[in-house]
Amino acid sequence: MGKKVVHVEFPSQDVDRAETFWEGIGGWSIESAGMPGLDEEESQSARWIWLFPNLSISLLPDYMIAMVLFPDEPGRTKEHYDYFFHPSTRAAAFFEDRASDVYRFWHQVNGEDIRIVESVQRGLQNRAYRGGRMCFRFEDTIHRFQNHVIEKMTSRARVHE
Repeated sequence: MGKKVVHVEFPSQDVDRAETFWEGIGGWSIESAGMPGLDEEESQSARWIWLFPNLSISLLPDYMIAMVLFPDEPGRTKEHYDYFFHPSTRAAAFFEDRASDVYRFWHQVNGEDIRIVESVQRGLQNRAYRGGRMCFRFEDTIHRFQNHVIEKMTSRARVHE
């Protein structure tokens, strides 16, 4: 396998990501008891939700992140983040230090994501690129989102293939 250039501190695909995140690089979890009422799986996992057109919600065991995207010119989008910590998480020992780790971790991840998106955009603008089929294994949600946007822009229902 070649050198990893995307999210270089993330564990490789053959490693149990959740265990490595919780015990390894840190930053993803505050290491508190989490929010009340979570079952075992929920207390060790995360959920990412996208709400059309520009809101992303990241739900983690001990905090939530809301990201709002603001397109401000062609080819440029600003991001705004708000972090919400459950009161039981805020009461955890060393909360301020752990919250700083969370902010640093997501700052690194988002910086890497921005570089990835910018690279893809450069590739799409290349005259040699003529479009193509999406990869069903990885891009089904993108395909569905594009069809959703087309439907909203044209007021025509399209078949979701």
